[in-house]
Amino acid sequence: MTNVSEAVERVRVNIPPLSVLQAMAARVAEHIAPDLNSGCHLWLGWMGKDGYGLIRYSEGGKRRALGAHRVAFGAANGGLDDREVGHRCDTPACVNPAHLRAVTHEENMAEMAERGRAKGGPRTRYRRMSAAEHRIVAETMTMPVKAVARQLGRDPESVRRARERIARETLTRMEKNDD
Repeated sequence: MTNVSEAVERVRVNIPPLSVLQAMAARVAEHIAPDLNSGCHLWLGWMGKDGYGLIRYSEGGKRRALGAHRVAFGAANGGLDDREVGHRCDTPACVNPAHLRAVTHEENMAEMAERGRAKGGPRTRYRRMSAAEHRIVAETMTMPVKAVARQLGRDPESVRRARERIARETLTRMEKNDD
């Protein structure tokens, strides 16, 4: 039996007891598909808009949701604490405990930025394109957008927009030269 302070702490950070995690893990196991190439166990159940699997449970008469990856990690490692569960594989739908590890929020955010998954991070469409990247886009106008985006580590939409900008600037220069 847990004491009152442990129960209050679990509710505060949305951590069900180990027995509940183990029961939920059995439900998680029913909704996965192994990816033979990556070793990921992909969650096929309810997903949040960010691509992470979610599983519902009841606690104290209230319906709650918990990340399927947190359930899988907690059941495999003897419970959860208040740390986040990070993916070594960078696949939000993965629930393979071997691909998961407990990390602090700061570690998770630093890793996310390092791997180019953060908004405004080094590999997103939200940052400004450098002059060198602009030149590459201008020199590769006949190549497929996706190929150029892949080469630059960019979103294809940012390459399309850069091409439109380059075309507008070229037309403007041509019109000025005609005058």
